[in-house]
Amino acid sequence: MNSDDFKKILSSMCFRVSPVMLCIGSTKIMSDCFGPVCGYLLKEKYRVCAPVFGTLSNPVTALNLSGTLAVIRARHPLSPIVAVDSFASKKPCEELVYLGGPIFPGKASGKDLPAVGSMSVIGCPAKYGQFSSLTSVFSLAERAAKTLCEVVISLPSRAAMVGI
Repeated sequence: MNSDDFKKILSSMCFRVSPVMLCIGSTKIMSDCFGPVCGYLLKEKYRVCAPVFGTLSNPVTALNLSGTLAVIRARHPLSPIVAVDSFASKKPCEELVYLGGPIFPGKASGKDLPAVGSMSVIGCPAKYGQFSSLTSVFSLAERAAKTLCEVVISLPSRAAMVGI
């Protein structure tokens, strides 16, 4: 799905409530920090009017994902969750993939974590087994954060303020 289709579908899901941004990844591994960088940009640069979980200073990883999901469900029970995570491709790529459903964090590394997200954005900063550059991760995260911010800005003002 392209970013315009993603924005339309997400906007239709968020008519009455704002989405929750769940940005997953470790800050210890460059190719895995796409989610936390995106979360940081959403909160600090774009100051998006929607709840953001997972930033550079407070990442959501395999260790705290279940607890974070419990907090989100308790605080924002009606809000759709937008999952943001990285993935490694078998072919060289630096791209964003927009999905109309959940992702399975940690699957590539054999982790058994819950599926997350009503919709998802995944970034591929590097080919599997290769290192990614900070420039690549930041560029992808900037594009994803901008797309998500555009969705939240386009929501009716009452929806953008629910659940903050």
